[in-house]
Amino acid sequence: MNDFVALLLAALAFCLGFLGLGLAVQVALHFRLGSPFLSEGNFLQVALALGLAVATWRRAMRAA
Repeated sequence: MNDFVALLLAALAFCLGFLGLGLAVQVALHFRLGSPFLSEGNFLQVALALGLAVATWRRAMRAA
């Protein structure tokens, strides 16, 4: 798999991960499950989505 396709997969994983984590945060806020400091778009949400994107990119580059 070439670099461009691997980068597209990583970008897709980041976007889907960010949206999925945002949905999880919204559900947690709706049911009052999280801490009062939990907010949409916080650092943890971005860091986890970025980690997922990096893992996807590495796996796609290894499959080449």
